[in-house]
Amino acid sequence: MHIPPRRLRPLFPLLLTACSSGGGATVDREDALAVDAANDARIVDADAPDVVSPDARPADASQPAPDAQPSDAGAADAGPPDAAEGTPTGTLGADAYTLEVRTAPFGLLVKRGGTTVARLRAIEVAFADTEEMANDRRVYFDPLKPQTYHVEWRTLDAVGAVGADGLPTTLGAGDFQAGLQLAVGASGQFDVALLPDTPGRLVQIRLVLDAPDAAAAPPGSARVAEDYYGLGELFDQPSHRGQHRPMQIGPDFQSEGGYSEHHVTVPLLIGTQGWGVFVEDRRPADFDVAASDPQHIVITYEAKALRFHLLVADTPIDVLPNYIALTGQPARPAEWAFGGLIWRNEYRDQAQVLDDAAQIRANDLPMSGLWLDRPWATDLNTFIPDPAKFPDVPGMVETLHASGLRLAAWASPYLEPSTGELWQTAHDNDWFIHGPDGWPKPFDEAAFVDLTNPAARTFFSGLIQRATDLGVEGFKLDYGEDVQVGIGPVATSFDFFNGQTERTMHHGIALDYHLPFSTLTGGDNHGFVLSRAGTYGDQTLTTTIWPGDLCNGFEHHKESRHVGGLPAAISGGLSLSTSGYPFYASDTGGYRHGRATKTVFLRWLAYSALGSQLQTGGSAQHNPWDFTPYDTGRPGDPVSQFDAETLSIYRDFARLYIRLHAYRHPFNEDAHETGRPVTRPLGFIYPELGVHPATEYMLGDALLVAPATDETGAVEIVVPPGRWYDWYTDEAIDGPTTLQRVVPLDHVSLLVRAGAIVPMLRPTVDTLAAATDADVDSYANDPGVLTVRLYPGEGERSFDTLGDTHITVNAAQATITGDHFTGYDFELHQPGQAPTHVVVGAGAQTVDLATP
Repeated sequence: MHIPPRRLRPLFPLLLTACSSGGGATVDREDALAVDAANDARIVDADAPDVVSPDARPADASQPAPDAQPSDAGAADAGPPDAAEGTPTGTLGADAYTLEVRTAPFGLLVKRGGTTVARLRAIEVAFADTEEMANDRRVYFDPLKPQTYHVEWRTLDAVGAVGADGLPTTLGAGDFQAGLQLAVGASGQFDVALLPDTPGRLVQIRLVLDAPDAAAAPPGSARVAEDYYGLGELFDQPSHRGQHRPMQIGPDFQSEGGYSEHHVTVPLLIGTQGWGVFVEDRRPADFDVAASDPQHIVITYEAKALRFHLLVADTPIDVLPNYIALTGQPARPAEWAFGGLIWRNEYRDQAQVLDDAAQIRANDLPMSGLWLDRPWATDLNTFIPDPAKFPDVPGMVETLHASGLRLAAWASPYLEPSTGELWQTAHDNDWFIHGPDGWPKPFDEAAFVDLTNPAARTFFSGLIQRATDLGVEGFKLDYGEDVQVGIGPVATSFDFFNGQTERTMHHGIALDYHLPFSTLTGGDNHGFVLSRAGTYGDQTLTTTIWPGDLCNGFEHHKESRHVGGLPAAISGGLSLSTSGYPFYASDTGGYRHGRATKTVFLRWLAYSALGSQLQTGGSAQHNPWDFTPYDTGRPGDPVSQFDAETLSIYRDFARLYIRLHAYRHPFNEDAHETGRPVTRPLGFIYPELGVHPATEYMLGDALLVAPATDETGAVEIVVPPGRWYDWYTDEAIDGPTTLQRVVPLDHVSLLVRAGAIVPMLRPTVDTLAAATDADVDSYANDPGVLTVRLYPGEGERSFDTLGDTHITVNAAQATITGDHFTGYDFELHQPGQAPTHVVVGAGAQTVDLATP
C-alpha cells in the first residue's frame, strides 16, 4: 500500500521554468473570441446543473428578507449630475429599479426609486504591442501585476450605432469598436455584454465604478462611506474597501503557505447602498476596491470580451437573490450534517473509529457525524477501505448508525501509478489533465483526473460509488487547486477535454471535480459535500466550504507570515456568506502546527457553535475527552493540555449548537432558496453604522455574536439600534452603542434582539440522525418538546420552524400550530428575574403570557 504523506497545501512553483515548459502554441483568435463570447459556459454533459438557469430563479426573489434593515446612509449622489456624467439617452427597467444609459461620455447609472445608488463610470480596454503577443498563450497579462508588461489603455467613450430603443449598440475608442448588449433580466437585474468583433491586440477589459466615501458627501450630510462585500473567501476581513481582491491563486511569499489563499473566488461585489456587480467570467481578474483611488472601484479582467450584470435591491442582503437566480441555488446539507461533526487527522483502525463513537456518547456529547480523513483507502482514491485497518466497514457503519452517527470520507481528484489498473486505465484513455512538465503536485506521482471528460467522470464516479455503497454519505473534498494561471508574465499551460485552459479552469475545475460527489450523495438536501475550493455556480454542488489548513492560534491573516487562525476563520466564513456560499465549517482549533491550546480551542468552539455548521478536528486531533498532552508546534506554548473543564465546556457549546437547529432552520431554508446568508456581517446588515467589524455578525435576524479572538477574552461589541438582551443574564442594552467586555471561557458574547422568538430543541438531544441505541436521544426518532425562548417586544411577531411549526406572539399571548413536536416549553425572559416557563402539550396551543 502506498499512501503519500499529507501536505498542507498545493505547492506553487518557485521557478518560472516550471510554467514555461510545454504549451507554447499560439491561441487561434477566432477560438479565443468564441470562448469569450460564450462566457466560458461550463458544458459538461446534459445532466450537469446549469450555472445560469432561469429555473433556479426563486419565485419570491423580489421580497425583502425578514430582517432587512433600511439604510439611512444616503444615495450615491445628492443632486443632478454634472456635465461630465454624460447625457441621458435611455432607461431600462419599468419598476422601482432602473438602469439609466448616458452618452458623451458613456456611463450607466443604477437607480432605485429614481435615486442613483451606483454608477459605472467607464469601460476601458487594453492593447498589447502586437497581435502576436496578444494571442500568445504563453504570455500572462496578470490583472494584479500590471508592472510586468506594457499595454496601451483606451476608454470606450464613443457611442457608435444606436438601436431602435435609442440605446447604444456599439462603443469605440479611435479605430476600435465593440458590440454592446444591454438587457433587462429579473426585477433589479441588468445584463451587459461587451463583444468586440475583431479584438486584434485586445488583452484586458476593465470596469470603472464610483466608490463614494465619506469625504465626498456634501457638507452637513450624515452619509458614511460605502463599503463592499462578496468576492468569495477572504481571510483578512469580509469587507473590501481599500483592498485588491484577485480572482485567481498566485504566489504570495508574505504567507507561510507561499501562495495566496484564494480558495473560493466569486466575482460578485455588493455595495452597502444596495447594489451589486456580478462579472460572469472565470478568467484572471483583479477587483481594486477603492485601493488605488478611494473614489473608484476598478475591475480588471484578462479577457477579449466581457459579460456582467448590474444588480439592485432595497438592501445589500436582498442583492443575493438576483445573483442566485443567475447562478443557481446553494446546495443544502442533509439535516444530520447540521448536528455537529468530528474527525481525526488519521484513524489508526476501525477499532479507533468505534472507540471515538463510544466516547462521544459516553461523554454525553451531541454529535451527528464523523469522517475518515486520509489515509483510509488501499491507495489514493481507490475508494476501497484498507482491509488491514477497516476489516468490516458494513459492521462499522451499522454500529455508527445505531449511535446516531453518519459517516463521511476524505477524497481528492487524483490517481497514482501505485493504484495499478486504475491508473493504467485512465492513462491509456487519456483521462488526465494535460499540465506543464514539472508542475508541483500535492502528491509526488499523482495525476489530476480530467473530470470535464464525461467518460473519465463516469469512470471516477464508479470508484466513488464503492464508498457510497458501503454507507459513506458525505465527502471532504481536498485539493484541486493546482490548476493555476502563471507567475508574472509567464503563463502555465493546462488543457482540458472541454476545450478550456488554465485561464478559466483555475477555479472552474471545482464544478467538474465536485459534480460526481454531489450526484452520488443524492444532490441537494441528501448528503454532505465539504469542499475547499470553488467559484460561482459551484454553490449548487458544494454543501459546505471549509477554509483549508488554518493555524492553531489567534493570528490574523499574514501576521508574522501566518495563514491565520481564529480571526481568519471567522472572516473566511463571513466573506463567503455574502458571496452565495451560506454554509461554512472551519476546523475548530485550526489545523497547522499542532494541537491548539485549551484557550484557543474553546474560543474557536464558541464561534463554531454560533456559526452555520460545527466541525471539530485538526492535524493533532482535537477530541475534547483526550487529556493527553500534545505539542502545539509553538515555542511559547509547547504543550496543549485539555482537561475536565475543556470537556464540560465543549459539551455545553455543542449542545447549544444542536439545540439552535430549530432557530437556524428557516434561515437555512432561506439561504438555500435565495442565497441570503445564515451568518451576516454586522456592516452588511447595518451599513448605516459606518463600521465594518471583521468578526462580529448576526446569526439569523435576532442573534448578535461577537466572538473573543485573543488570549484575553476581551471583545468590543458594536450594538445596533434598538433594545437587545444578553443571552446569559437578560440584561437590557439599548443601541446604538459600543460595549467593552471580557468573556469567560464558557461563554460567548451573544445578544438577542428585543421581541425575538428563539426556538430550540430539547436540552437532552444527542443527534439529528436516526439512532437505535436506547440511550441515544435522537431528534430524528422523536422531535420531542420544543423550547421557545421569548423576549420582550412590541407588536405581533412570528417565527416558522421545523415540521411546519408556526409561532405567533403578541403582548398577551403566544399561539403555536403544527403537529411535529410532542409539546412546547415557553421560556419567558425578563431583565432582572429568572426565566419563567409555561409548558403545554402537542398540537395547536394558545398560551397566556404574563407581560412577555
